[in-house]
Amino acid sequence: MMPAIKDKPTMRALYERGQFGNRFQTWPLDAARRGELTFPIGLMYNGRPGIRLPHYAQPIANVFVLCLLLDHWQALGCDLSLVTVSQSDCTSNAGRVIQGEVMRDEHYLSLTYTRVDDIMRSALATETRHADGLAAQLMLRAAMDAPSWDTLQDIWERYPDAVVEFTVFNRGVGTLGHNTVFWEVREY
Repeated sequence: MMPAIKDKPTMRALYERGQFGNRFQTWPLDAARRGELTFPIGLMYNGRPGIRLPHYAQPIANVFVLCLLLDHWQALGCDLSLVTVSQSDCTSNAGRVIQGEVMRDEHYLSLTYTRVDDIMRSALATETRHADGLAAQLMLRAAMDAPSWDTLQDIWERYPDAVVEFTVFNRGVGTLGHNTVFWEVREY
């Protein structure tokens, strides 16, 4: 068992170091501001949860639009040093099979999910479903490839009380080429 994940910045640092398995490649915000990234990007805020940010994780392809958006985020109270950038285009951002969050509880597993192929926040606003116990396990095992299922078990071995946020794609994606990305492991 690992030390508790006490806040989002700690969790994001673990994510960036690959501690939750497969992930999308990320770059410093300055690389995007200088126009060095020649593909659509998505922005993730690694600061305090609860701030509703416009265009969070949505594709941005224009440096001018990026700069305007960052000015707006800063006006909303965001610390721009806590923003990370990842590729966000048709290849990386479509083909979602199931996404949501899962945790272990008295029913064995409790799963809140959607099958809508959109950014998770929007997808869950469109459709939110629930499954518990064996039904949740069977649904996840059917969707995840073997390395992804093993990674989920490893996460719970290290963080037994964590809520795990994930997206399962219809193909291999990310740094390891598995079909699942584990976005967050929350104990806070």
